[in-house]
Order: sequence, then C-alpha cells, then structure tokens
Amino acid sequence: MPIIPTLLFAYFINTLLIGSVGVVILQVQQSFSASATQAAFLEPSKDVSAALASFLLASQLARFGLKRAMLFGLSPLAMACLLLPSVPSYYSSLAMFALTGGVFAVVKIAIFSTIGLVAKDPKQHASTMGLFEAFYMFAVLAMYYTFGAFVDDANPTSTSWMNSYYLLGALLCLALLMLWRMPLDESALQESAESSAGFAEMLQLLSAVYVLFFVCGIFFYVFTEQGLMSWLPSYNRQVLEMPTRLALQVASILALLLALGRLLSAWILRFIDWYPLTVVCCVAIAGLLVIGLWSIHQHQGVINSWREIPLGVLALPATGLFFAPLYPMLCSVILSTLHVSKHAPMTGLILIFSVIGGSTGSFTVGRLFDAVGGQAAYWILPLSCGVMLFAFTALKRRLR
Repeated sequence: MPIIPTLLFAYFINTLLIGSVGVVILQVQQSFSASATQAAFLEPSKDVSAALASFLLASQLARFGLKRAMLFGLSPLAMACLLLPSVPSYYSSLAMFALTGGVFAVVKIAIFSTIGLVAKDPKQHASTMGLFEAFYMFAVLAMYYTFGAFVDDANPTSTSWMNSYYLLGALLCLALLMLWRMPLDESALQESAESSAGFAEMLQLLSAVYVLFFVCGIFFYVFTEQGLMSWLPSYNRQVLEMPTRLALQVASILALLLALGRLLSAWILRFIDWYPLTVVCCVAIAGLLVIGLWSIHQHQGVINSWREIPLGVLALPATGLFFAPLYPMLCSVILSTLHVSKHAPMTGLILIFSVIGGSTGSFTVGRLFDAVGGQAAYWILPLSCGVMLFAFTALKRRLR
C-alpha cells in the first residue's frame, strides 16, 4: 500500500473519533442527563491520556517502530468501538475518550515522524503537514454528518447516536489492514534512536526560549479553537435553541472552513511568509468572535431552519477559515528547524501542550456555561487570541 494515502486514511478515521467530543458533549447531556460541568470532563479525559502518552512514549516510538506503534494503538480502539454501543452510559463515553486520546497521540507522533522520513525538503514537509491537517478537518466535518445520521430528533434522549461506533469500528479494521500491508523503511530513524536520551530530549528542547514561545502560542491556539469547537453544538442547541440535527450542521461549517482553509493556505504560503499570515489570522479570529457574540444580543426567537439563522450568527463558525492555516504552518516552522531525530520528541511536546490547551479551553468554557450561561461563556476566547498573537510574535523575533 502507498505510504501517504494509507497514513491519511488511518489519520482520517482516528480523527473522526477524537474530533467527536463536541457532538458527544451535547448528546451525553441529552441522553444521560449529564450536567454541562460533567460533559466538560470528556475533553480532559482524552487530553490527559494523550498528554501522558505523548510524554511517556514520544521518544520511544523510534525504538519500538512507527508502523508497529500504529498497529498496536488502533487495534484496541477498533475493539472498543465495536463494544461501546452495548454499554451506553456517560461513564463508558468517558472511558472511550480516555482510550481515544492515548491512541491518537501515538498515531499522530508516528505519522508526523514518518513525514520527516519521507519528505525530501522543508517545502515538501510543510505541504505534507498541511495536507494531513486538512484531512483532520475534513474528518471532523464528516464526523458531524456521521453522528448526525444516527441522531433521533424526535427523541432527544435516545442513544441511537451510539450506533455510529459500529461504522467507525469497521473503518478502523480496514485502516489496520492497510497499515499492515504498507511498506515503510525506518532504518534512518532506528540509527538515530540508538543514541536517543528518551523523554529527557523533550525537556532539553524546552530549554530553548523559542520553543517555549512556540508551545505557549500552540497552547492558546488550541485553547481558543477547542473552546469554540467543542461547545459550538451545545451553544447552537441551548443558546440559539436549534434542533439537534441543525445545531450539528451549523457547527459543521467551522470544520468545513477549517478544511478548506488548510488546503488554501498551502497555496498562499508560496507567496507570503508565515508571520504576516499569523497576524492576519489572529486579528480576524478575534474580530469574528466579537461580531458573532455581539449579534446574539440582537437575536430573538427560536431558530428551526437555515432560513431563520441571522447572518451574524455564522461569524462564529466562519472563524474556521482563519484558524485553518495556523496549526500546520507553525508546527512545520518549528519542526523544519530541527533534525529528523528530534521530530518525535518535538511532536510529543506539540501534542502535550495542544491537549493541555484544548482540555483547559473546553473545560473553562464548560464551567462558564454552567456559571454564567452559554451566551457569556465565549467572551473569554477573544482574550486568548491576544495572548496567542503575542507568543507567536516573540517566536518570530527569536527565529530571526
């Protein structure tokens, strides 16, 4: 099997699961009567396991084998998907995300390290990274419609949405077969692994000031993105009072624009440096968040169809177009400054700070949903955009 298409498919299916947290946050509140605070723990459950897997395993994957790590990770995940609908509950969903987070971390580190092996130069590396992150968002988009196809609007408490896991389990089995047949020469990585110092390499990387600014920026990027994305279906359902299916469809616009934006950014970066694009995106995200949240104060009545959606409400998912370039572009910037032997520990750091940022953002917004209501909860996100821009500006100065 060709390497890149096989890895894209495995990444796509894994992302369908890891990206479903926003949908499941909404559904566990409806199906299992979980509070917003309880539902907010779904994000940390996947993020803590992902952070632990990143910290403990990132520097060991070269020794163990990248292909073998992906096979060993996806196998229990496929079995869990096929078993989960038989035990529908809030706690089984919590356990599922804990497993999904750890597996996703292992698979992503292995894939990013493989890109370092097969990419011929920094431009090809950036292009391939952009392709994978675009597929990430196409997977999130597909996830809304995959789960939405199993949602029962007539009975919001139904657990029929959990049947989607049977489909995901079958697709994971196909991904395992493709990976098993995929040829991958890991000899270059194995040679560098012999002198590897384990996860101490990640701590050593943090001694560089520019790496500190980078991980700080990534933390607040994911804080903002996941704080918005994880709670957008609940925001649409509870604040705008949309039917569940429509709430998921409107939330999917964010994923669609993220996917299209990542494909578009690969072309734009041929003509513009990464830092000016970062500034434009951060300012645009903050501006659209303010416009979208301000427009809610002007809205009255229930939204039952696409025709009834005020234009200003679409400003929130429209941020996806400007979130899109940042993550793959900035990850490529930092990875391209390092030797291939440092890519696994650096990817581990990226994942650790990404999942901590995502967990903190989602949990913070969830607590604010309970404390001050969904309408006010999102106002923390424009502030985090400012911190993100400051960190990436400092990174740019250090890389001169």
